[in-house]
Amino acid sequence: QEKKPPDFGWLTCRSGEDPPPTLKSLSVMVPPGEEYNTLEHKLAKWAIENGVIELVLGDSIHREIVSRSTELIKFLAGMCNVDDPIEPVVRDGVASPMQTDMIPNQYCLRASHLLMAWKTCINTRDDAVSTQIYQLLVSILPSLSDELAIPLIKAIHESLVQSLDKGEDHFLKVSQFCSTVAEKFWDPEGKTIPVDESFESMDNKTRNEILSLLWAVLTHKDALTLKTYMNIERFTFAEIGRQQDEVAETMREKFLAQCKDFLGNQNEELVDE
Repeated sequence: QEKKPPDFGWLTCRSGEDPPPTLKSLSVMVPPGEEYNTLEHKLAKWAIENGVIELVLGDSIHREIVSRSTELIKFLAGMCNVDDPIEPVVRDGVASPMQTDMIPNQYCLRASHLLMAWKTCINTRDDAVSTQIYQLLVSILPSLSDELAIPLIKAIHESLVQSLDKGEDHFLKVSQFCSTVAEKFWDPEGKTIPVDESFESMDNKTRNEILSLLWAVLTHKDALTLKTYMNIERFTFAEIGRQQDEVAETMREKFLAQCKDFLGNQNEELVDE
């Protein structure tokens, strides 16, 4: 719950010509050899070693617990890139045991945790639980690195493909996830969502995967039966319609090629008939 002092807005305590200070956050200040022994590291280690994520998102899942765990999941996602390799502190020819025992970014969120959450989502029959998982996963997307976000989105996409190949009905849950994405990040004027929580704040590779998933839902044979179809379409078209945006340009070319292939196949079928 600790908060950093504001970076600006300071006033001088007496009259004078000296300007008020401007603060700049550098790093966590800890004694040499204790870089991996901060309160944050201890909390992350405790959560991972005690299987807290498995308890929250595993078979014993409960919607109220999921809704209250978002900040913990975001915290563990942030611990994935918090550490830099450090040189051992040598005293009397012996390296500090704290540094030799700890591995950088050892205790943090893993892709396996997110895949477990999605597996739980598609296996549960409780719609309230599924809704909480959608909201949790979507809310932490801007906090995830490519190494975490892309395996999750690909797994969701694969669930959609499996629905077609194996007769499993995952389309509705995949579409509900996409609808949650569209509602969460819909900000046409760029004023509602903080910059660091916006869709544009994500890495280009992650945005590519998400837009590909949305497009797959929009082009699904049952897409027009969705109540949320218009929301997904509005968000997807707004994103791929961005000008001077590398991701949007790539997606436009990709989707146009898919449309041309589809029309070509349709023409071939008509000719055969």
